[in-house]
Amino acid sequence: MSKTLSRFVPFLILAGCTNGANPNDPSAPMTNELIGSGPFGLHPVQAANPKAVGVTVPTILPPELIQTPVAQGSNVVENPATIDLGNGTNIVIGHYGYDGDGPLMPAPGDLPSATHIVEATKTEPDKNTYLELFGQTGADPTYDYGTHFLYQGHENGVVDANGGLVAVITRINLDADGPHRVTIMASHDRNGAPISQIDGYTGTMPPYERHIVLGPIDPAAQANAIGLACAAHAAVVDANDLETVAILGASAGVDEDAIRACLRSNPHGNADEQTPIVVLKYRPAPKSPAESPLLRAPSR
Repeated sequence: MSKTLSRFVPFLILAGCTNGANPNDPSAPMTNELIGSGPFGLHPVQAANPKAVGVTVPTILPPELIQTPVAQGSNVVENPATIDLGNGTNIVIGHYGYDGDGPLMPAPGDLPSATHIVEATKTEPDKNTYLELFGQTGADPTYDYGTHFLYQGHENGVVDANGGLVAVITRINLDADGPHRVTIMASHDRNGAPISQIDGYTGTMPPYERHIVLGPIDPAAQANAIGLACAAHAAVVDANDLETVAILGASAGVDEDAIRACLRSNPHGNADEQTPIVVLKYRPAPKSPAESPLLRAPSR
């Protein structure tokens, strides 16, 4: 999913000095109301937004803070990366939140099919790591990149010849101008092979709760192996609370559209619930088809 990242910018409120002021001075109570009782003089948020499936709600912030974008999916990276997919084709990653396998937006009236892509693959930048560092460099050796950076792994990408999802690690240079805003820090490993998807660490059991977790190299093969071991169909799925469901790989016969529909609301969660093993079972009602809608009809 293409994400727009935001930073919180505080307002500085100048209400005049009231130390030693006359209690009858009306500016004193005004200042007390303007400066919050929370940390750094912020007014606390009384209640956070409840989770609402299928509804987009604005972020609740103290009145002293605003959200401003620091990067979005269409930001051009300063050093595009070319990745060999191993099947005779290459992709060029030239934008922060997209692979280069299609346009950033579908053409009017254009519809996707199994062989036709209408929109570039969204890479889902995540695993935000904010660092203050000195002396950092980038693609432009003459540019001062500042000291404030946001590093991210990307958890989705184009499928390569081995069935894996290619990914990159990017750095948002928070002090930089537009042309130097986003740097690709890595697209290949030390052996020259493309980096696989990088998934998050929240909700993971010790000792992995502070580790970056790499997705399986061949999700389809892993799903087939799980299916054979369990005498059932299986799928490796990345779902989140933004109603994004990526089927990374599935055993033969699984209807991926049906799986997406079942998991779109992320009903089993993936935070305190850990990374769950989800069982989907079809129980037909009277007069319903006996065949499971979770499976594709066999070809005749």
